[in-house]
Amino acid sequence: MAIGHMTKVIHNLRKLALASDGAAMTDGQLLECFVSRREEAALEALVVRHGPMVWGVCRRLLSHHDAEDAFQATFLVLVRKAASIVPREMVGNWLYGVAHQAALNARTRIAKQRAREVQVTEMPEPAVIDQDVWCELRPILDQELSRLPDKYRVAIVLCDLEGKSRKEAARQLGLPDGTVASHLARGRVMLAKRLAGRGLSASAGMLAATLSQKAASAAVPAMVKSSTIKAVTLVAAGHAVTNLVSAKVAALTEGVLKTMFLTKLMTTLKVTIAILFVAGTVGLSWGISAGQQQTGKQNDAKLAEPLKKDKEAATRQDEKDREEAAIREAEAAILAATVKVTLAENNLEHFKRQLDAAKEKLKTLKKPAAKDEKQATESQPKDPPKQFTNSIGMKFAWIPAGSFIMGSPKDELSRGANETPHKVTLTKGFYMGVHLVTQEQWQEVMSNNPSQFNGEKNLPVDSVTWNECQEFMKKLRAKDKKLYRLPTEAEWEYSCRAGTKTPYHFGETISSDQANYDGEQIYGAGKKGVFREKTTPVGTFPANPWGLFDMHGNVLQWCQDWHDDYPQNDVVDPQGPEKGRDHVVVRGGSWDLHPMYCRSAYRGGTEPENRNSNYGIRVCFYLGTSQEDSPKNDEKK
Repeated sequence: MAIGHMTKVIHNLRKLALASDGAAMTDGQLLECFVSRREEAALEALVVRHGPMVWGVCRRLLSHHDAEDAFQATFLVLVRKAASIVPREMVGNWLYGVAHQAALNARTRIAKQRAREVQVTEMPEPAVIDQDVWCELRPILDQELSRLPDKYRVAIVLCDLEGKSRKEAARQLGLPDGTVASHLARGRVMLAKRLAGRGLSASAGMLAATLSQKAASAAVPAMVKSSTIKAVTLVAAGHAVTNLVSAKVAALTEGVLKTMFLTKLMTTLKVTIAILFVAGTVGLSWGISAGQQQTGKQNDAKLAEPLKKDKEAATRQDEKDREEAAIREAEAAILAATVKVTLAENNLEHFKRQLDAAKEKLKTLKKPAAKDEKQATESQPKDPPKQFTNSIGMKFAWIPAGSFIMGSPKDELSRGANETPHKVTLTKGFYMGVHLVTQEQWQEVMSNNPSQFNGEKNLPVDSVTWNECQEFMKKLRAKDKKLYRLPTEAEWEYSCRAGTKTPYHFGETISSDQANYDGEQIYGAGKKGVFREKTTPVGTFPANPWGLFDMHGNVLQWCQDWHDDYPQNDVVDPQGPEKGRDHVVVRGGSWDLHPMYCRSAYRGGTEPENRNSNYGIRVCFYLGTSQEDSPKNDEKK
């Protein structure tokens, strides 16, 4: 017992020493501390030191939200592969390569997802047309930088992307100052030439100034840095990665590791083939030489022998060429077959969607004609209370039954193809939460608070999954004896619009004085505003005509429905499809999203187990006497 206690004390003292001396230690020393003794403080120091560079790489290729996933995956790969980094001092260059690969993998996954699913996205940032050099440089910089030879790339990474002086870079690499300066200058010139070949004219000096300026401003968001440090230190301590990060980050990490393995395997195969080829060539040359010497010693009657050997050598070379051609043809055939399989899978997915749509339409046609709105509303309470407050202080507003056009008109700016306008009739009124669920309310029901933003009163709970929201609803029903649930997608849009038909319930555009979103982006005739980079207390901004706050921005709100295409005809009390594409609906936009994603009609979708600071919850309930009055809320896995 005493020995165990003493071991823990020694471990803590060592951790304190690393925390104080980490800034003075080299990359190689920090990495060696982690590899040999699994020192968490050494790992944390590496995250802090190289985080801005890694974050800059991820943000050049990805949106803020997707960059978070790639950033975490990069340092999770470091935990797994730290021992393989040789030399140790090259960890910065190594992290650059991993970050670039993680960002490329994430971008590929997003592109495939977009190809399979219409507008079921993680709300990527829209393209912004800008004449600034950085806007032109950003998409292609890392592609060309990653293709430079190591000695030039590492100089640019250390000096231009991480902001080190040439003297510091030289000390870290163990090279003379002049050598590093030469590599840096040559690397900048080579990079400028590569970029010129891509249509971007920039001198080496201009390129260096732009990179240095952007590196200085590439601060990692505090929330991203803290969550990454927590995750990687726990993984290093032996905890399962799937319990600490989202499924997307875990999958991205495994994808990068797989890519690294395949790259190493292909490199090994190429080297092996080259060695075999060289050995064969040398052996062949030696054989010919030996044959020629022997021939010189023979009589004139055997002068034709070298010609015979040359002919045999030519025959062997022809056979080798034919074999290589056959290999190339086989590789081309495999590639063509892969493309055909991919196309067939896409066609199959398309036909499945058409079949599901046809089944849905047939089901609707078989239903008896719906009662008109007047008859349907007669079954509702004649004069329900306009406001209601439950036992834990959650306020609700009465939303009357009615009809509206769900979706967006074809001329609405930035509309999605999946926002098909159609008439929806809701035959029952219901109560909708006036505010998003706050962290205090979530804590009271669930006895935990998963939120990444805190410190202020009445902040909305964030970082909750769809499945956790179902558990919250279940406990809230038991506590308060009401039929609480998530709103359906139709109920959410009906409540958000509150009788309006414009993109926002405010009108044709939106400002950062009206909602919490990325105010540096504009929609329509709007103006640039404030990007707060965090959630704001509920009720900060004006309510809609029915008294509901934060229907645009702050946090995305989970809905009950699976995400799929809208029906092509009018519907009554829609509950969403019986099954979807492994995504459920999220609505309303968020604190870090472009205002186009805050529109009343915008439809987002994501996996029910997805967790990040964009996702929150709003509650509604029917006035009913049995659980049958509430839509099904089976857990989606």
